[in-house]
Amino acid sequence: MQCIFQMDMQKDKTFELVNKLIDERNLSKKNEKYLVENYMNLLDNMDRIDEKIDKFALTYKVDRMEKVSLAILRVAVYEMFYVDDVPVAVAINEAVEMAKKFGSAECKNFVNGILGNISREGR
Repeated sequence: MQCIFQMDMQKDKTFELVNKLIDERNLSKKNEKYLVENYMNLLDNMDRIDEKIDKFALTYKVDRMEKVSLAILRVAVYEMFYVDDVPVAVAINEAVEMAKKFGSAECKNFVNGILGNISREGR
């Protein structure tokens, strides 16, 4: 989520952010590979992910959303639709927990509502 958030804040889709995170966290080769593959896949599918978010975001569209909420939603929707070994309920729960930790007071309910509606639409 940190890479997606920073990408939005800095308007930078390069791997510099990913490489910095890998260096800071001293990731294993396995975790490094997982991070890079998922970052690339999320970027490749970002337009479709944003369309899904926009479809169910009644108050704010993607271009006007709080950046923390948007990063959390993008990662969760990516996991829900593009990562087969992550159950939908787990993706939603993790997103809500991140929203509680990193978002504003309303973020948790906002994220939960959008992801709940998206999940009812189905994979």
